[in-house]
Amino acid sequence: MKNPIIGILGGSGNIGSKCVEIISEIYPLYATYKNNKKQDTENCTYVQMDIKDLGKVAEFCNQVDILINCAGASYKNGEKIAKIASECNIPYIDPSGESFLEDKIKEELDNNIFVLSSGYFPGLSGIMASYACSCLKNVDSISGFNVSEEIPSKSAIEDFVLTNLSGFGKALYYYKNGELVYEDGIKFVNVNGDIYKLSNYITKEFLRVAEKFNVNTANWFNQIYDDKVIRKMQEIVLKSDKFEGSYSKDIDNIISFFKANVSKNNFNKLIISAKNSMENIEIEVESKESSTMSAVICSNLVKKILEKNYKNGLYYSMDILDFKDIERDLILKNVKVNIKKEKKEYEEGVL
Repeated sequence: MKNPIIGILGGSGNIGSKCVEIISEIYPLYATYKNNKKQDTENCTYVQMDIKDLGKVAEFCNQVDILINCAGASYKNGEKIAKIASECNIPYIDPSGESFLEDKIKEELDNNIFVLSSGYFPGLSGIMASYACSCLKNVDSISGFNVSEEIPSKSAIEDFVLTNLSGFGKALYYYKNGELVYEDGIKFVNVNGDIYKLSNYITKEFLRVAEKFNVNTANWFNQIYDDKVIRKMQEIVLKSDKFEGSYSKDIDNIISFFKANVSKNNFNKLIISAKNSMENIEIEVESKESSTMSAVICSNLVKKILEKNYKNGLYYSMDILDFKDIERDLILKNVKVNIKKEKKEYEEGVL
């Protein structure tokens, strides 16, 4: 059997370039770029391509055995590219696409393997939550949040804003006893010596974990951004809804704000905890680059899919990967990992 060739759309972007770096150590690659020419390496052949040219995308897919879509905002191109991958009968991995893409490709699920939510968040967040729950005999509650001091890419901002239009999660709600409950309070957390504001934002990924492990209560908290950033995000949403043309300048303004306000000590910290009446476990990861953690997820998914005979259908990365599968790779990429498990102590004779 010939060595499998892995295809990466958007191989010059933040996540794509990290995927090239990691996966090329194991498998031969074809990776695309749009504008800035990339030089071939020993194990990676670069192809110039505009992914709007779907014919070229199909030609590319016919040359590879697995496709990772890191090209721009998945909300805009994910459906078309996922369907082309299905027509070419190659597994499709998307670091971003979640419920919105799930709805778009449901008629294709019997024909191909689709792995969504395969990045840092969603992706690693669900893997960590699933692992935390699996470490306890039963789980009363799970919670998690991410705090970031990193300048995001244009496509990351676009994806974050646009996917929120289509059910990526639900703001100001948490899960309790099978229902979504409204809660508009603000949570304050101390991370690396600074105070951050968070609010409830239940995601489809966290709901899947809660239902899988029969959890009573599940809270995911999103970081609350500055009012200027929120207003710009709202403007992008309005322009997208009304087809009022380009919102590129709005995204540029958001990036300029982050450049002016983000700490020089870039970091992304993800903390997940699971609890019951007797014990609790907390898992914490921290890295300067979220793209590195996303690439670790994608590279491990490639290995698992090639090693095992998965049936056609829809998967999230947490359905395929266990945290212990990726912990070593995270640490090798200078990601800090900390796992704490504690038992609650009770005084003798006191219930």
